[in-house]
Amino acid sequence: MKITYQNKKKRILLELLSISIGIFGVCLFFIGGGFSSMLPASVEVTETTTTVTTTAPTTTTTTLPAPTTSTTAAANHDSVKNESVHIDNVAPRRRVYLTFDDGPSKLTKDFLAVLKKHKVHGTFFVIDTKYDHELDNIFRSGHVIGLHSASHDYKDIYESTKSFWKDMDKIADIVKENTGQDAEIIRFPGGGSNTVSRKYSEGIMQRLVAQSEKRGLVYFDWNCDSGDTWFENGKPFSEKKILKNIKESVEKREDDIILLMHDRYDMTNTLEALPKIIKYFKKQGFVFDVLTKDTPPVRHKVVN
Repeated sequence: MKITYQNKKKRILLELLSISIGIFGVCLFFIGGGFSSMLPASVEVTETTTTVTTTAPTTTTTTLPAPTTSTTAAANHDSVKNESVHIDNVAPRRRVYLTFDDGPSKLTKDFLAVLKKHKVHGTFFVIDTKYDHELDNIFRSGHVIGLHSASHDYKDIYESTKSFWKDMDKIADIVKENTGQDAEIIRFPGGGSNTVSRKYSEGIMQRLVAQSEKRGLVYFDWNCDSGDTWFENGKPFSEKKILKNIKESVEKREDDIILLMHDRYDMTNTLEALPKIIKYFKKQGFVFDVLTKDTPPVRHKVVN
């Protein structure tokens, strides 16, 4: 019996020792690497988020988009709101359209040379002259050609709508023959507000305006006259007077400018003034553009 009792005692001690070793191993598991694997996943997410946050400032070095898309950028990120508001508050730059009537002439090549030198383009409302070969040069130089009439003879063209369109069709064919292009814009001789036409046909301008629209032609007048066909003390406006006249007219307006000038054989003062006219508009921050059928038209009140 004594031997049996001792054996039992040893067996019990061995079992207790095994249990202690097991408990000790479990403790080492939690204290060691197993502990980190038992932690919630949110701990790792928190650490990752912290790392991303430290690199976030790199998103502020974005190039600002053009003014037309600045509102979209502001909607996508609060950080550009102030900048987009600043852009939106900047007034759009005014445009100037240099237009030349009554050419082509012997001076056309010189007008083209000045425009090329200053890297700007213009719109030429042409008539039928012995310099029709210059039409191709005008077109190839990147300028726009509009119709002004073939004869520029008020008595003939304003006698009737039939006479007018016969004359206008003639210059349209000349332009097409020399450039391969169909003109889409016109300027009435004397402008849409001319009253001289009343001498030959009452109400003809109203009819011509309506008919031009049916023909798909867009007509343009002007809101700034250079005065290069005006006279003072029996003499045509000088280069300085032309420039002064333009400046005074522009300063009274806040809209885009369609400037009337002439490309006639005797417009040497206009030619001399042109470089200074261009420099003036550039200094004022104007954008140079050409007239097309899509340009918002400037039109005088039709009074006949």
